[in-house]
Amino acid sequence: MLNFDALLDHFKAFMQEHGVRLLKSAKTDRPLEISGQYLLFSYLTAALNMIQGYVTLESISSAGEIDILAFYRGYRFIIETKIWYGQARYDEGKQQLLRYLHAAGLSKGYLVIFDEQLQANPLLASQGDIFDVTVDGKTLRIYLIGVTI
Repeated sequence: MLNFDALLDHFKAFMQEHGVRLLKSAKTDRPLEISGQYLLFSYLTAALNMIQGYVTLESISSAGEIDILAFYRGYRFIIETKIWYGQARYDEGKQQLLRYLHAAGLSKGYLVIFDEQLQANPLLASQGDIFDVTVDGKTLRIYLIGVTI
């Protein structure tokens, strides 16, 4: 089976190594979530195409629109992406991912959070930049990814 955790670990390392800057909203001057989604989508597409897997954006499920859905030999991987706006939005992202996992009957999913001020993020101090959380019997693998301001 595909080690999807390692694939996302490498994406995080790639982002750190290159100091990637996300496109910003002219209205808020904050990074745009869609920028991070497309970077991750492109990365996963390149990796999975080599092994006959594939990736979709904004896939419709009974629980809503899944940001990124990856497929490989009958396995599915659900990824929700967010920009860090604080604890409340983080909690909303976890609940959103949980709804997708329940609807799909999967036990594990991924929450990738792009943060332009990662060093000040309270999760980094308490959890680290990659960690697992178990909620309602589901494992959520959380990635905190710093982006250049």
